[in-house]
Amino acid sequence: MEPIVVQKPALSDLVLERLISAIGDGALEQGAKLRDAELAASLHVSRMPVRQALQRLEQIGLIESSPSRFTRVVTVTKELAEETIAFAGYAGGVLLRTKLPEFSDRERAVLIREVADLGLVEDPATLSDVVRDVLRRLIDTGATHFLGRMLDRSLPAIWCNVRRYDVPVDQTIHKEAVDELSASIRSSDAAAAETAMRRLFRLPV
Repeated sequence: MEPIVVQKPALSDLVLERLISAIGDGALEQGAKLRDAELAASLHVSRMPVRQALQRLEQIGLIESSPSRFTRVVTVTKELAEETIAFAGYAGGVLLRTKLPEFSDRERAVLIREVADLGLVEDPATLSDVVRDVLRRLIDTGATHFLGRMLDRSLPAIWCNVRRYDVPVDQTIHKEAVDELSASIRSSDAAAAETAMRRLFRLPV
């Protein structure tokens, strides 16, 4: 028999996770210029994994760069935040509609508990955590779907952008839709669940 080889996370993956956390938590401020040599020194790694991580951050829209000029953290404007929230609502709603019929009773119950937390959030940081957890649950439960893979790639940007959008939570989500969403998940009504997800994120239905 062939020996089992345990795969360790790539160093660039670990650097990526550290940079995402720093952007989301504000340790790397919006508009801050990034230099791979400085980041590598602060993380005690070589420049190559930092460069690889920066490329991936640019691909998901958390940093922007101009060759030979700058690489900097993207500033979350009102327009960017609204686009991010709309994407989360639309993509999450479609994925929920697609996968809900496959959910077991236990899986629906777990999702309902996480959705209920949306009705309790009071600040953007907590909201970003709960939105990420709900979307992560949708992505990871049941069979893998194309949309789920695409949403998975965007999840760090959703988390960071919602977290850094400094407006009252009630302007971002419609808490009254939480009960509607929970009820539709409980009854496994996929179409109603998608509609409720859109209402939750204040999107047209």
